[in-house]
Order: sequence, then structure tokens, then C-alpha cells
Amino acid sequence: CSRLEVRYPYLETMAVAARQTLLEEVPLEERAQDLMYSPPHRPSNTNDNADKPTTLQQRLIEAIHQLQKDNDMVGLQITVLSNSKPLANLAAGTLGTANPRPVTPSTLFCVFSVSKAVLTVALLRLLQQGVITSVDDPIALYWPEFGANGKDGITVRHVLTHRAGMANALPDGATVDMLCDFEGMVEFVEGAEAEHGAGEMVKYHYLTYAWIVGGLIERVTGKKYEEYLDEVLGHSVMEEICLGGVPEDFDGNKLAVLSLDRRPITSSVRKEHGLRNDSESKNEVSKDVTENKDVETNAVKEKNSVANRPKDQGRKVLAKYRGREQMLNPSVFNMRKVRAARIPSANGHASAQGLATLFDSLVSGEGPLESRMVDLAREVQQPPTPVTTPISKPSSSSDTKQAMLSDGASFGLGFQSHSVTLADGRIVRSIGHSGYGGSIVIAVPEANLSVAIVINKLSMKSKARTTLLKIVFDEFNISYPSSLEMS
Repeated sequence: CSRLEVRYPYLETMAVAARQTLLEEVPLEERAQDLMYSPPHRPSNTNDNADKPTTLQQRLIEAIHQLQKDNDMVGLQITVLSNSKPLANLAAGTLGTANPRPVTPSTLFCVFSVSKAVLTVALLRLLQQGVITSVDDPIALYWPEFGANGKDGITVRHVLTHRAGMANALPDGATVDMLCDFEGMVEFVEGAEAEHGAGEMVKYHYLTYAWIVGGLIERVTGKKYEEYLDEVLGHSVMEEICLGGVPEDFDGNKLAVLSLDRRPITSSVRKEHGLRNDSESKNEVSKDVTENKDVETNAVKEKNSVANRPKDQGRKVLAKYRGREQMLNPSVFNMRKVRAARIPSANGHASAQGLATLFDSLVSGEGPLESRMVDLAREVQQPPTPVTTPISKPSSSSDTKQAMLSDGASFGLGFQSHSVTLADGRIVRSIGHSGYGGSIVIAVPEANLSVAIVINKLSMKSKARTTLLKIVFDEFNISYPSSLEMS
């Protein structure tokens, strides 16, 4: 084809054959026999009524069948809890497009930014206990090294609300291995400079949330953040939520494999996280190369492209952005070394049951956080648009998308918060977090409702998530938030 000067997608062709080979390697008895998972054996004295689906379960099962028919899912789980009672706990589909084994209730999915919600619980617990005195304390008060290079004014609140100015604090030439080194990245953010003043604007700390919040937890507790989480949440919950890296000896056939819905996700992910398309990225890289403290001069210089810069400068900045691009490629998160890494903002693995159980405990007030702390955490700290000041203005529409995260939610303290209307007309706010591609945990305390959905076919306009969540909200007579409609 090169001789004919015709472009041909060799890798796509090879992938089809490779996928088929992998499918055929799985013994027939290990493959999913039905779309919906059911336990292989039940005790003979089991109450028959336990097998009868509720109206909610039946609606969800019917929807899941339609999602499969429309090719909008590969594998998923959904758990719905109310007053600590399971109203639905469903597993469906297969581990991956090349792994026909069934998804079971114990299968763990990479849930991306849903991880932030779990890590946030640990930090809020430290606030509740008074180990961290105030959300407005400077981080440097507890972690002096973090205050280097002018970061002494960054507070706990700034980080929890993504206003710390550290969203792009990545090493030049960052590689996957570097970003998977938790201790190394914690040390890096200690010496890094903020890209804007604390509190001046909202910019989603997609990766850096892990190293700042995780680093702070480790500094004040003297323990690894996952060890502290195990103490706070309990070992039984943490068996279904893995935030400290998947152990090397963990059975790979209990891990869902991510795949990509090629239709909308690539451009959506770029916009969500402040990445540009090919033409826009040149302007962004140019801005990064020429940036200095003189705002007026910077505004002129950022019009230049990398092509007009010295080659070594251009390569350096391109390398920096290339590292971030790598970690926004979902297939990277299927790599065992990335699964094993400690990146508690992006690579947490969990079951829907584990996530729903955790948030049900928060809703009930019987978990690691008191009701007053949950109420504080879901208060809107910052509307989903960047703060504009005379010296700090959003440079493009993608900055607005940054502030809105993946679905238009507002920021609470570490949680996403959506406004919903209950059956009695009250307008209340939810707590939870979404992850890119469709996974989500969301809870409404006033409705005693906690829902978790985990998905392995990723799409930024996830039909699976939207369809299933709307059914749950409808059953509870809760309005479906417009902010979730934006996804």
C-alpha cells in the first residue's frame, strides 16, 4: 500500500484477528452463557421470592438487554441501595471485547475519576477528627515542603475544589512510568510552581489531585493513604474498592477490560480535560512555551506556534503534553503496571456494590463521615465556570469545560454535586463523582438513595449510564439533573 501511496489501517485489521484469537482461547465453560449474570448454584432451601425481580430490577434488566442490542455496552454493574437495603444489584455482559468471561458482582472496573470521591472521604475524615483543623488551612501548615515556589497560600479548600493552580503540574517529558511513581510525583509537586494564583480559577486536577490529596493524607497520618482508607472504611469495603494499586497476584480474570466507543469519545475527552485538537494544540503549546509573568506580553507571544520556536523548546513542551496524552488514553489503563500504580485520582478499581455501599454509609450517617460533614461537602463551593479576574481569564471554551468536569456538575468539597428535585418539591443536592467513560457513584441523602454504575465500554455520552440512571431516578420520583444531561 505504501507503494501505491494508499493509507491502510493495518493495526485495525490485525486487531480484529487478534481479538478473535483471544476469544477462541477461552474455554467454552468459562464464557458467559447469558447476558445477565446469575450465581451458578443456589441452596435448595432458598426462598423463591428472592429470585423474583422487583419492578426496578425488571426495568433495569430490560434496559440492559436493549443496550446490548444497540451495541452500547460490553460489560457493566449497577447497584441501587436505599436505607442500606439492596433494591438492585446486577452484573451483565462480559469482561471485555476479547474476554468472553462474564462480569460478576465481584468484578472490579477501572472507574477513573470516581476514585477521587473515595480519596476525598479520607481527607474529610481527617477534617472531622480535627487532625486537619480547617478546610481553609494552608496545605503547607501540615506539609511544609509543599509551600515551595510560592505555593504557601494554597489551602485544603483550593485543592478540593480544583482551584489550586496545579492542574498541569507535570514533569517535562513525563512518561507513563513517571506518572505511575506516586512517591516521585509527590516529590515533584512539592517543588512545582502553580500556573495561577490560588483560588483565581477552576481547572480540573485530573491527575494531580492524587499526589496533592494523597500526599497530604500521608503526611498527616504517617501512613500510606490506602492503609488509612482501610482503617476508615473497613477491610470488607476496601476488598471491593482498590485505590492503592491492583496487587500483582490479583486474578486478571476478575478485572474488566476497557474498550473505547470510537464514535464520540476522543474529541470529548480532549475537550473535557483541556486538551486541544491538532490545530488548537499548537496554540496551547505555544502559550506554554512563551508564558511569563507579564500578562500583556504573554497575550501577544502566545499567538506564535511551536514551529516558530527553537526546536529544543518545542520538543520539550510537546513531550510534556505527550505524557498527559498518554494517561488520557483509556487503553493505557488496561496495562498491568498502570493498574498496579498508586494514582488515586484516576486508576481506582471498584465494583458497583463496593461504591454504592460506601455512599450508602455516608447517606445513613453511620459511615466514616457524620451527616454534618456530608452536608458541608455537598455545598457548592464554586459554580461550574472559571472565576475571571483582571489578570486571569479563561483562554478558551475548553477552560469552561474543564470547570464542568465530565458532566456539568458543580464542585463541593472533593465531590461533584447535582441539583435534584424530590417528589415533595424540595430541591436538594447530591454527592458523588463520575469517571470518564460512564462510571459513576451518586447519592441523594434526603431520598436515602445510593447508586453506582461501572462500565467498561467507554463513551463520554454514555447511553448506558444515562439510561440506567434515569430509570432509578424515575422509580424514586426524583428529577433527573440537567447537569447530567450535558454528558
